[in-house]
Amino acid sequence: MDEAGRPIGEEMTLALAVAYYLRREKGPVAVNLSTSRMTADVARMVGCPVSLSPVGEANVIAEMRKRKAVIGGEGNGGVILPESHYGRDALVAAALVLSSLAETGKSLSEMAGALPAYVMTKKKSPLPAGFERKIGKVEKELKGAYREVAVDRRDGVRIDIPDGWVQVRKSNTEPIYRLIVEARSKNLADRLVRMVQKALR
Repeated sequence: MDEAGRPIGEEMTLALAVAYYLRREKGPVAVNLSTSRMTADVARMVGCPVSLSPVGEANVIAEMRKRKAVIGGEGNGGVILPESHYGRDALVAAALVLSSLAETGKSLSEMAGALPAYVMTKKKSPLPAGFERKIGKVEKELKGAYREVAVDRRDGVRIDIPDGWVQVRKSNTEPIYRLIVEARSKNLADRLVRMVQKALR
């Protein structure tokens, strides 16, 4: 919650913590494939490389060890700070954000407002028949619609375009698939959701 009682969102917690920590110690950052691009943007703004891992705390930690990352985490607000220990820690996240507030003198809404702006949509739906084949159709549709496309198939499929990205992955615990879309505008996010849902019917 910011000073006006408005929730800032879990994705911003990690981005704010990373932005603060990299001001005092620069180095690689690792997050999972479902994490907002905000965190990658704030790291790259100060010249720090970002690597992605499949979803799951253990996967992020493995990526952090491999890349010697100074900080990492998952988009659910979980911050992992090796300086403290290799594990998600809400107290570490709170301490980093509170330290940033104290040192900058800015309000939480001011700091959140300075982050790169994205619209994120998360949906879950029953797993359709032929899901794996239909994921290929999603990839084909997006490659047909956008010239610059990067594809990562380590955890379902994540497809990046210049102003956003899409991830479709099977749940590990339920017979559903999860769809995450992030884009620079609500119009683009809505369009990407429609494209993916149509391909998965």
